[in-house]
Amino acid sequence: MKVIENNRKSNRSEPASSDVLLLEDDPDYGRRALRHFKSTNVRVDWVRNGNEGLKLLGRKGFALYLVNDFLPDMSVFTFLQEAKQRFTDVPFIVIARTDNEHVANEAFKHGAVDYVVKSTGSIRRLTNTVVARLKEPYRFDFAPHSYLQLVENASDAIYFHDAAGRIVFMNRQAEQLTGYGRDELLNRHIQVILEENGARAIRHQLRAKYPKRWQGKIEARIVTKERKLIPVELSMTPIVRNKRLLGFEGIARDIRDRLKAQALLDSQGSKINELNLEIQKKNMKLEERSRLQAEFVSNISHEFRTPLNGIMGYAELLHDEVYGGLNKSQSDALDSIKACATNLLDMVQHLLDLSKIKANRLILEYEPCAPCDLVLAAGGTVRPIARSKGLDVVLHTDTKLPCINADFRRLYQVFVNLAGNAVKFTSSGQIDVGAVAKENAVKFYVRDTGMGVPPELRDMIFQDFRQGDNSASRLHGGMGLGLGLSKRLVELHGGKIGFRVNEDRGSTFFFTIPFSKDSKDSIGNNHSAG
Repeated sequence: MKVIENNRKSNRSEPASSDVLLLEDDPDYGRRALRHFKSTNVRVDWVRNGNEGLKLLGRKGFALYLVNDFLPDMSVFTFLQEAKQRFTDVPFIVIARTDNEHVANEAFKHGAVDYVVKSTGSIRRLTNTVVARLKEPYRFDFAPHSYLQLVENASDAIYFHDAAGRIVFMNRQAEQLTGYGRDELLNRHIQVILEENGARAIRHQLRAKYPKRWQGKIEARIVTKERKLIPVELSMTPIVRNKRLLGFEGIARDIRDRLKAQALLDSQGSKINELNLEIQKKNMKLEERSRLQAEFVSNISHEFRTPLNGIMGYAELLHDEVYGGLNKSQSDALDSIKACATNLLDMVQHLLDLSKIKANRLILEYEPCAPCDLVLAAGGTVRPIARSKGLDVVLHTDTKLPCINADFRRLYQVFVNLAGNAVKFTSSGQIDVGAVAKENAVKFYVRDTGMGVPPELRDMIFQDFRQGDNSASRLHGGMGLGLGLSKRLVELHGGKIGFRVNEDRGSTFFFTIPFSKDSKDSIGNNHSAG
């Protein structure tokens, strides 16, 4: 039920211009306020929420609103905006439960003529303020005493000037910013402290028939007493009472630090752009150099292959005694020639493969591959070399592992690289070659009992032209391309390659190749160590 209470007496008939609308949801405060107003000639209508107030405004007018800062059904500023749009612009006083700087700032930005905090004696002061306000309806207090402390301590320069442009108030920060004392600027025109850009905006506002609050803020420059120019961010808000322009509230924010920071950022941004351009140019040069290098490697590798194939062909003819019989020493020498030519041809092939991968020209030929076939092929290739060194090669095969979709020749190349390195760097013991199921992939591994991988080389072992051990590389030869090329080939298959150091001795190199979901059902139990 709507509750409207007032302090009218039946024998009183004051004009409507003296009526006050009180919006207060606290019944105790509302009743005490009505009792205080009974001793005055001011009539007060009391409602307890914003909607009731708007309905009452539809039936009559008021000269002043007294509004609680927290209405139960809407914010105080929503009520004031609705009242202004639907009825008329009426002065108002905000009654606050606590001294809140944010609410006070918003209240005065919306045109409040006072800001009263509920406390002992606040109702009496509110009554006196209302009586004085209604006696002088157009008196313009730019800084009411309840708000003065907040304005004085503000970090921005705040000033008020009347409709003619004469300064009537300025806070302490405005004095510090301009270098003028208050007595020097009061009643002087606002253009005195503004350079032309800001002065022009002020003149436009003063000449406007219906001045509006600036939607945005403009940058202007304050002219100090020492004739220095200080950049500021300037905002202006017209203050209107009963459709009458009383003046303007102005806020000037010193933006020197912000402009310096912006200039520094712009300078740094320009330098960054220059560096980016320089990096782009260097990248283009590196890409061109890499392209030329790849072409050179490809060309030179092709040039090497032709004579190497000729050497190997004639060695085969000599070995088959096409050109006459051979004694044992000559036959052993031919075997050495063939072995050296084969090693050199392998290195040339590695260079060719690496250049194709870098140029994105290597094409994989996918086909269904049985993991056990890869294990048998790689193990069979390195077993003769291992036996010549007195090493055992143990193969761990599992025919229940699912097929993988891969380029068999390229994975065989990877597997042989890993197994060949294990044989090369192992002087005693055995080499284990196998494959196991590991989550969503098949894991191929080579475990040795060799010299292992030194700690200082573990982060770079899969880089191109790197050897597992420099001193050993001088003993065993090689260009350090095997592991780098193997890593690239595995990654082209969507897999991963890595190694771990064994607890006893040696190391285990492995690579994984994912298999399709359809292959999971065919996985059997594998008891081989991975």
